Amino acid sequence: MASTTLHADELNRRAYMFTAEEIYDMAQAMVGVSQKQKMNQNEVLNAMQFRGYIAGLLDSAKGKQYQECARRKKLSEIVTNTAIVITSQPLDRSLSYEQVLGTIYFSILFACDDQFFKKK
Repeated sequence: MASTTLHADELNRRAYMFTAEEIYDMAQAMVGVSQKQKMNQNEVLNAMQFRGYIAGLLDSAKGKQYQECARRKKLSEIVTNTAIVITSQPLDRSLSYEQVLGTIYFSILFACDDQFFKKK
């Protein structure tokens, strides 16, 4: 029973913590979905997981910039733009979870900036 509990606790903790590589893979999948590339089921699931992750971060963000962005832009636009920002740089596997999270929050702000992402 103890091993089952530890396993469940690990799963709950991992639900909110992704490695830099996992985030990068999910972001790449989201870019693929937005570009309507042919994808397998796992890639589509990764893209949807990324969407949910970014939505959760936006919901829990405390800054006014995040609230303004969420009010002003569609979630799909924020998520796609965030994925583009994340994948525009090479993957850095050495980042800690806190550094990955900081990069994601910065990417969200960058993705919300109309100077960089204008509607066509």
